[in-house]
Amino acid sequence: MHVLICGGGVIGASVAYFLTCRGVKATVIESTGLACAASGRSGGFLARDWCDGSPLAPLARRSFALHAELAEKIAGDWGYRRLDTYGGFAGVPRHRGSCNEKEPQECSSEPVSVLIPC
Repeated sequence: MHVLICGGGVIGASVAYFLTCRGVKATVIESTGLACAASGRSGGFLARDWCDGSPLAPLARRSFALHAELAEKIAGDWGYRRLDTYGGFAGVPRHRGSCNEKEPQECSSEPVSVLIPC
């Protein structure tokens, strides 16, 4: 069997790698360059628990584990490192009275996102 993979991002490259490990010939075609679009701009950020509570949770956890496994198997320094982070969300409370033209800042209800690395 010979599999043609369209796209040389993280998904296409991973599929090609694992097919090859199983003895399947794989060819990747890419219109620009390997990992130069979305895969190259995400910084490789992957969270193990984003899918917890959904049917995708086992797949997400397996994918997370495979990243560490690949970093050990493939020769070279690929810059893989595992980080612990904390994500949080804060919001501005709504003004409980009527909005006053003299103090419009009190009427803001736009949320503020906060990400704090550990």
